[in-house]
Amino acid sequence: MSRRAAAARAFALALVAAVALASCGKRGDPERFGRDLEMRASIPAHAIKRFNAFAPKPPKPGTSGIDLLLSETETWRSSTPLRVRADANPYVVAIRVAGQVTGEDGAVTLWLAGYDRLDKHGDSSGTMTKPIAGLNAPKGGANGDGRFERAGASGPVSFREDGDVHPVVEIQRRSGLTIERVDVEVWSGLPNPTWREMLFGWQGALVGVVMLVLWWFGFRGRWPRTSLPGPPQGGPGAAGAGPRLAARVSAYELCIDARCLA
Repeated sequence: MSRRAAAARAFALALVAAVALASCGKRGDPERFGRDLEMRASIPAHAIKRFNAFAPKPPKPGTSGIDLLLSETETWRSSTPLRVRADANPYVVAIRVAGQVTGEDGAVTLWLAGYDRLDKHGDSSGTMTKPIAGLNAPKGGANGDGRFERAGASGPVSFREDGDVHPVVEIQRRSGLTIERVDVEVWSGLPNPTWREMLFGWQGALVGVVMLVLWWFGFRGRWPRTSLPGPPQGGPGAAGAGPRLAARVSAYELCIDARCLA
């Protein structure tokens, strides 16, 4: 193998390793839901107790999804207002929930999060919330130890003008879960991509380059280097060159077939 072929194969293996590293980020790093963390708070114990005691009535047959979201909930509202700026849009409310899975069918929850917007006089002008998906767990928890640790964020919201809001978290459904802790975060702006995310975005192109390099050098390594003989020239013995040339061409074809089937 030439130095150039060895270097190309080493480069291809390095690209494969880089793609694998990008897809396997650090599991211990907390997920970022925006560019800047504007607020962080923990829901107090008395509110957690209300969440665990919350038992909504079963929905009536034929209830739509919108009516289900508008049904009864248990609400926590931050006592500290947050100043939002139009130049920092969008804003998202994220929650990190920890607890214990107690249900035979796992844990199923439905959370909503949003803002209670204040008017110029400091009075509430209405609460706007959006659902948070994915905060569920199978029986025994994700790791089989019964622990429940999930994080999620509501949909982004953009404010037309600066103002004060109170973050709001609501629980609409809880089954098979004993809640122990809920941390609330408010993020602003779009998150900056990490080098892993940027490399992962080019994963398809990198895999294509790797496959092309491996195919090219594997193809060259399997292809015979023997060249076809030239046409017979005039002179002594030229009359018998035709049969000899046909025999050499047949042998060359057999050689190609043997190389391709090897």
